[in-house]
Amino acid sequence: MIIFLYGPDDYRREEKKRSIKEEFLKKYSGLSIGSFDLSEDGGFEEFKNFTRSQSIFEAKKIVFLEHVLEIESPDELIKELKLFLENKNTTIVLSERGKPTKVFEPLLEKPALAQEFRQLEGKDWEKFIRDSAKKLAVNLDPGALGFLARAYAGSSWGLV
Repeated sequence: MIIFLYGPDDYRREEKKRSIKEEFLKKYSGLSIGSFDLSEDGGFEEFKNFTRSQSIFEAKKIVFLEHVLEIESPDELIKELKLFLENKNTTIVLSERGKPTKVFEPLLEKPALAQEFRQLEGKDWEKFIRDSAKKLAVNLDPGALGFLARAYAGSSWGLV
């Protein structure tokens, strides 16, 4: 399975990535977790080695990939990732700040799962502020909500 998280809102994207990891840890006891930065030397090879190795103790794998849009040979990466589109034992989570280029479009369509994390504005931004405050057990009056919305516009990390 492929899960592609992308968009400029780093905070919400990272929260989603963290929740996916937590869900997998709760669901599977024999879980192997790998994290690879494809912008680092040898990152792509390490990723391939990890996904191809088998363990009798760990039936499921979850892999987190960063900087996939920066890889020099995206066609080779896409070819490798397509092997896991319908694989039930290995889940690959890609997290990218930018919008995927044309070569990555197959990873935005089913059976892959994709979610965009755009910068929130207007009512969506205010709802995010209210929900974040509620999680922190903070009551906001309308004036404070408006102030926070203006002061931290476009910065969910700063707000939280």
